[in-house]
Amino acid sequence: MNIMRIRLRVPSDGEENSRGLRGWFQRLRGSFKGSPAGLKINLCQPDKRWLKHGNARYFFEGRHCRNTGGSWQSEYVFSVLAADELQQIRVILPEALITGWERRQDQRMSEEHRLRVARETVETLLGLRRFPASITVSAETIDAVSKT
Repeated sequence: MNIMRIRLRVPSDGEENSRGLRGWFQRLRGSFKGSPAGLKINLCQPDKRWLKHGNARYFFEGRHCRNTGGSWQSEYVFSVLAADELQQIRVILPEALITGWERRQDQRMSEEHRLRVARETVETLLGLRRFPASITVSAETIDAVSKT
C-alpha cells in the first residue's frame, strides 16, 4: 500500500499568510486585472502584419468552429485598432449558408474564399465605423463576394 504525504506550509507568527496554491492563483489573476493608476499599458503594437483600412487597422486572429443549436458555424476573429481603442470583431459564417452557396455554384468553397468573405465584412464595418462584438454574414453577402 502506497501512502502519499502532503506537507503544508503554515505561517509563523508575524509572517504574512501565503494562502498556498489558492493564494498564488489569486495573485496571478490579480496581475492581469489592471495596472496601477496613471500607468498606461499598451497591449498591442501594430506591426506589418496588420492591414490598414481608412483610419483603422485590423489583424486576423484566427478561426473557430462551433456547434450552436445543432448547426455548425465558423467564427473568424479579428482584432481592430480604431480611435486608439483595441476591439475584437467576430464574423460568423453559418455552414448552412455555405452549403447553399456550394450547391448553387456546384463547387466547394475554399478556406481562402471564406476568409475573403470575412475580411470584406470587417472592411465594410470599418468603413461604416461600426464595431460590433459579432456579426453574422447573410447569404446575400456571401453571393456578393463570390461575384467579385
